[in-house]
Amino acid sequence: MSINQNDQADVAAQVAVIGEIYGKADCVSVLLPESDKDAYETIAELLHMAVTLLSRKRLFDYKPYDSDPEDPQLQERSTIASRFFDLVKKFQSNLGEYTYWTRAWTFQEWARAYDVEVTLDTAASNDTGGTTPSILRKAKSTIVYAASMIADYKLRKGQYAEMDLGWSREFAKPNLDRVKRLFPFENVFTSPDEISVDEFRFQTVLPNEGTETVLGLRASPEQVRTDEDQFKARLSGLNRLLA
Repeated sequence: MSINQNDQADVAAQVAVIGEIYGKADCVSVLLPESDKDAYETIAELLHMAVTLLSRKRLFDYKPYDSDPEDPQLQERSTIASRFFDLVKKFQSNLGEYTYWTRAWTFQEWARAYDVEVTLDTAASNDTGGTTPSILRKAKSTIVYAASMIADYKLRKGQYAEMDLGWSREFAKPNLDRVKRLFPFENVFTSPDEISVDEFRFQTVLPNEGTETVLGLRASPEQVRTDEDQFKARLSGLNRLLA
């Protein structure tokens, strides 16, 4: 679909159609232009780290006093988790330099789709040695799940966390919110109407009993939402994107 970005009427009409299509898609393929190679490589590294962290979920379980801080595997995951959020900040800082994120349809493609798979267009280049860039599958969901796991771990353990993430408990939610803005996997995000004030207060005081309400995450993402709740969750996501 071709859009004349200088024609506001064409942009409005076409983007509305695109949004309808992407909103019903299970996954959308995103082809980044060659000029956005840095963005592709950043997402690839984030995805690799996310998969690595998610493969060791037991290290993030809330089990006080049973972990050895000198465990090499624990130290390795600590380094990866810290690097993960540093890279997210870098990605956010560079977002304005990427061609893909200046296009009229990007929001519809990136935000409305349930999930995305990302690759890089190198057709016009000869510096790849004939190799084709890998397809980065389930980019949004995998990165968000890893970030949620780390934020949950830090909220639960606080100053007693065996992993040194380089930031204190108070930054758990802001760091996760940054990931949620950049990778809007809205299926796991709560809308304001889905948040219990009492539960929020309880988890703020006793995060070891649960953190999903404080972090704005659905306890049961597999449960089907009403169209109204889905819309409100998307609206909440819009506010994060514009923040």
